Amino acid sequence: MQRGDPAISSPLPASPASPFPPRPSASMTAAPAPSPLRALLHPTRTSSIPAHLAPSCFRIVLLAAALGALAGVALPHALALFAPSTLARAVLVLPRGASAATMWPPQLAMYLAAWAIFHLLEFEITAGWNGTRLMEDSFLLQNGIGYHLAHLFGLFEFAVSAYFYPSLAHVGWWSYLGLAVMLFGQAMRSLAMVHASSNFSHEVAHAKRNDHQLVTSGVYAYVRHPSYVGFFYWALGTQLLLGNPLAASIFVVVLWRFFAHRIVGEEASLRKFFPDYDAYRERVGSGLPFIR
Repeated sequence: MQRGDPAISSPLPASPASPFPPRPSASMTAAPAPSPLRALLHPTRTSSIPAHLAPSCFRIVLLAAALGALAGVALPHALALFAPSTLARAVLVLPRGASAATMWPPQLAMYLAAWAIFHLLEFEITAGWNGTRLMEDSFLLQNGIGYHLAHLFGLFEFAVSAYFYPSLAHVGWWSYLGLAVMLFGQAMRSLAMVHASSNFSHEVAHAKRNDHQLVTSGVYAYVRHPSYVGFFYWALGTQLLLGNPLAASIFVVVLWRFFAHRIVGEEASLRKFFPDYDAYRERVGSGLPFIR
């Protein structure tokens, strides 16, 4: 479902004053960019984007705008999970006698917003902490047809359940459990990417770079593969949020098999890269159930 894991490579030495490595220094570029605030308040002159990159920039802007629009439209409806009669009504300006839940199921709105935000964060964190490996598909939308079919199946199950068994489409305890699991997964995934910084990659590395180091601090001190753990629980949480028992079961089985197979091949390379990897592996678990 996803590609790469930051444990393949690790961050450059960090300043002891901060738990995270610094962002790539602006002094490494030809001309430092002005701060966003200064650019807004004062006339500035920046370097032009090379012409051959313009098509990629255009596609990136379109994708970011589409994901942002989806999140922006869905989030107000998702507020009905917490305050269906007050906050949601104030934000949505609903007609008299209508409710947010009848206009847009709040758990579906939360799912759509979370999906859009996940992919926006993939690009944003890569751009902010890993600019040397920023690509057009750093949104992770080009993640294989299986990924998109899996989410479409989840939406299909939710729609069928809502049509034939309307009571199952209501918000229940499973919705809040799914939300909590999903937020945990997103936090774990994002922390893994930030901590790995300039050495995170969406693709598994099979050759050791000169600046590779083994990450054993931060979230990596608790689990060896925090980005995989984050993705696993984020994906599971989305289906629990929707109340999809079938899709949730399929997600667990497929993702577990995928990561179990991937970790075996990935750690074979890690043992070649780092002589002390076996000791780290014995000390720290993978973070995924039944995968040592």
